Amino acid sequence: MWVCPACANIPANPDARFCERCGTALVEPQPSEEIEVLPDEFDTNLSLPTVASIAGDVQDFMQTNEIGAVRPQLDYAEREPQSVKAVNRSDAQMRAVASEPVDAKAWKVWEGIHPMPGRLRVSGRDWRCIAGLDVADPASAAKFHFEVRDAEVVVRESGEGTYPRGAKVAGRGIRHQGGCVALTLDGLLPGAPLVIVRQCLAIGVEVAEVTLGESDDVVAEIRAHEVDGETVWRNRTVVIEALDVMSPSLDVRVWDTGSNPGVTWFNVWFYQPV
Repeated sequence: MWVCPACANIPANPDARFCERCGTALVEPQPSEEIEVLPDEFDTNLSLPTVASIAGDVQDFMQTNEIGAVRPQLDYAEREPQSVKAVNRSDAQMRAVASEPVDAKAWKVWEGIHPMPGRLRVSGRDWRCIAGLDVADPASAAKFHFEVRDAEVVVRESGEGTYPRGAKVAGRGIRHQGGCVALTLDGLLPGAPLVIVRQCLAIGVEVAEVTLGESDDVVAEIRAHEVDGETVWRNRTVVIEALDVMSPSLDVRVWDTGSNPGVTWFNVWFYQPV
């Protein structure tokens, strides 16, 4: 199963070769030693962790991520004062505590590849695309309650060019300066991390912060400074760790804090571990 490269639709028929929404041919990315695409028949059953598997020392679990796009993991005591060994946890809490921090550096290999597959493996961890958003499609944008709020500049953006790995793409989206993009994602597995893959253009500086719901707490950051006139397309990722995904629905806010000429949005893909 592949995500449509034109409209981000996930075909209902796993054997489809053309998107039922827009008719675009579904072309598989060429595997290399750096990427690992999972077969369609891959087992998607999730094995939940046991209490014994997470009863180790908290400090062994919490690690600092060196990638600028993801904030360092907070000390567990700041999130919840109870011991990791507590037995009265919900399944989501148990799953979140057992979840390894996402290897954001390994996800960067997908920055220059198109199309994004429905299933893939990153650093030995299996991921599934749970949803896809086409910013330029009103129906798709409405499904995710996608909107730009309080921006100083909002313009329709067209992109045409190639990815660093050679895929040629033309697309429509938006670019905004100031304010934030707000969207709502449903159907999440609570207690599992979320990776947001945003199709964008390498045309300048992108600086943004990610918050959830009405909270002002920053859960992730976007930092990119790149101008590439030849291979302009990028898939930039934002990682939301498991402890921040505690319900099936998540309101995401991406605040522009100084981008120039702005933050660009075309297609957006959402991944959770299998």
